[in-house]
Amino acid sequence: MSVATETSSQVFTINATATNPDTAAAVANKTASVFKKKIVKMMSINNVTIVSKAVSKSTPVSPRIKINLLAGVVLGLILGVGFAFISEFNDKTIKDEAFLTEDLGLTSLGIVNEMSQKDIDRQIREQSQSTARTSHARRRV
Repeated sequence: MSVATETSSQVFTINATATNPDTAAAVANKTASVFKKKIVKMMSINNVTIVSKAVSKSTPVSPRIKINLLAGVVLGLILGVGFAFISEFNDKTIKDEAFLTEDLGLTSLGIVNEMSQKDIDRQIREQSQSTARTSHARRRV
């Protein structure tokens, strides 16, 4: 429930919000009628009138799903792009051998390729099989 005054006027606007629109309209209308009765005693004013009765709206005023969804998408995009820029800016890894040799003037000693765990396991098995064959061949002699 909120009460607002119009600029340079003695008109009050009463806004009521509830989960049921009919309840909100009834609360606003009851508040206006109670105010009309009480203001006569408080301020000695006899000419208070209710300009219009509150009516219930069929569409909810909150939450505004489309605006919230649009704001979420825009905010998500801004945060995602910002995070990507910060992540790229703070990345100190060297991705190119030319940077080391041309820009820093260092000598390249070689490149270590990236290997998957599957390749490492395969090479270990091959080496252990090769070692087993060699030791078995030595025993025969």
